[in-house]
Amino acid sequence: MRYPPAILLAFAIVTLNVTAYRASKLTIALFAATLGAGPFDVGFIVSLYALFPLALAVFAGRMTDRAGPFLPMAGGTLGRSLGLAVPWLWPALPALYFSAGLLGCAYVFF
Repeated sequence: MRYPPAILLAFAIVTLNVTAYRASKLTIALFAATLGAGPFDVGFIVSLYALFPLALAVFAGRMTDRAGPFLPMAGGTLGRSLGLAVPWLWPALPALYFSAGLLGCAYVFF
């Protein structure tokens, strides 16, 4: 069975987004430990991945109902790209806090 190119492109984008999100959890935790973060800092950074989706879930649902699925998913992809770029551009512990928060926010919209 041959799939339309648009379906294959959508599948590739979703796969890359989910893979980047899941891999970044482990990578950011290990990078924080490399930068000298203690167990509390590493735990807090990883918890930001779940805290922001919890806080934004209702808002994200309402926004998706009003705007349709494309804009929130595009925003989530953009946010995820920025969240993955922050530690690379600014390799410091505060950047990891910001990055984890941004990735958590972007996850709820994707």
